[in-house]
Amino acid sequence: MNNEHSTSVIRFSHDELELFSAASGDRNPLHVSDEYAHKTALGRLVVFGVLGAIAALGRIPPHPKRRLVKITLGFPGALFIDVDYTVRVAAHNDRRVTADILDGSRVMLVAEMHFEPGRSAALAADAPAHFPYTEPADRQPDDLDLGVCNENLYCPDHDRARALLDHFHLPSRGIGALELGVLLWASYFVGMEMPGKRALFGRLAIDFDSVEANAAWPLTYTARTLPFDPRFDLLRCEATLSMKGRPIATAKLRSFVRRDVPAIDIAMLQELLPQSESLKGKIALVTGASRGLGAAIAAAMALEGCTVIANYRRSRRDVEQLVEKVEHAPGEIVPAQGDAGDPAWWAGRATKLLETYGGLDILVCNASPPLVPMSIHAASIERINTYINQSVSLVSAPLGTCADLLAKRRGWLAVISSTAVDDPPPEWPHYVGAKCAVEGLARATAAAHDNLGVLIVRPPRLRTEFTNVPMGHANAIAPERVAADLVRRLAERPPAGEVRYLECFDPRLEPVT
Repeated sequence: MNNEHSTSVIRFSHDELELFSAASGDRNPLHVSDEYAHKTALGRLVVFGVLGAIAALGRIPPHPKRRLVKITLGFPGALFIDVDYTVRVAAHNDRRVTADILDGSRVMLVAEMHFEPGRSAALAADAPAHFPYTEPADRQPDDLDLGVCNENLYCPDHDRARALLDHFHLPSRGIGALELGVLLWASYFVGMEMPGKRALFGRLAIDFDSVEANAAWPLTYTARTLPFDPRFDLLRCEATLSMKGRPIATAKLRSFVRRDVPAIDIAMLQELLPQSESLKGKIALVTGASRGLGAAIAAAMALEGCTVIANYRRSRRDVEQLVEKVEHAPGEIVPAQGDAGDPAWWAGRATKLLETYGGLDILVCNASPPLVPMSIHAASIERINTYINQSVSLVSAPLGTCADLLAKRRGWLAVISSTAVDDPPPEWPHYVGAKCAVEGLARATAAAHDNLGVLIVRPPRLRTEFTNVPMGHANAIAPERVAADLVRRLAERPPAGEVRYLECFDPRLEPVT
């Protein structure tokens, strides 16, 4: 076997996530909780990195008379269920095989395996499953001191592990119960213990020792942390694994630790935007107002005396907390749950606005789908189109209801765009296309309504959950800065029928690095 190459298509299912979670004991909510995953930058359930790896292992050429002695994995991108990915395998010789998972031209997972002649150790499957943590630890970066040491027992769920072995045809590839069990442990350890809930798995390297015939579950692991790198929020750990006192493997693990995104800072808004009640008596509607920039805009408006209808889709508790933050402001925030991109939610809303408030003075179209990288490639065109359609509907649906209302009161339409329209990141074609489209909608709305002012807002990278991924907050600015400058503009008399741009923001606060 020399330089044998193959490609195939793979798609992960929700059932596979549940099977892997049950087998490994990894209950990290990023992979098992729709509600939790929705609030992250990734926006939906993420496939376990190790699950992606074992699926790739199932695509390497069969060779049962060998055993895995070393595996190195890298996880440069997040995998999702119900998406077609390409697995690219290269068998360089009998001992070395590489496998990558690609989304179009983007590499999402890399794996390198080394084998030697022999067979995986046969282990009895009579020990009960044992997971030291049943709920993931929630360790902050400040909790990850050098030298933290864990020593404990681990045993996967044998029935579910056997189902994984069979499902991905691993024994015929030289991967048995022991090797799979160590891979399951690695996912469990990062996702549940160190760092736990906040983990994004980055890299894994495992060296397997020769295992004697009397080895048996459970395995004992001793792990310690290495110096934490705050520049990249990177945690490194080393571990030794043994059975009955005899070494079976050593592992090196790297993971990124997601930090908490600061809640909207009312004091910062008051510093940047001293209360003037400049919007007293005004009625505003902000889409996507539960968190991030939308929440900052809603709060800033309330501080200036505005009544703000805060649209949100799922995060009710976040909106309730925002209401509490501005309870003593001259204005108020009124929660309004619904999908801002669904015309059915807007049906009859104009009548309700007229009956309750007499009309509408300001509409801020802020809502946007979660942003994950993609490339212009045949494999991702359908998802790119879906993203653009969703983004456009989050502006076109509110405009269909509110444009005439705004024009009657000589009001403002503000559309949140991005500096990316002028400096497109190559991995964001869908985002750039969407923002260009919504800017076009805003300009067309201005052309159709002589008594309406349009403001297109192009903020730089913001420190919000939208960018809470490795290096995502580098050179990001606080959303309060954008909100304060936007509200200052909205307090001015709208330039009827004109389109203006807001691209420069208050420099008094330095970027967050």
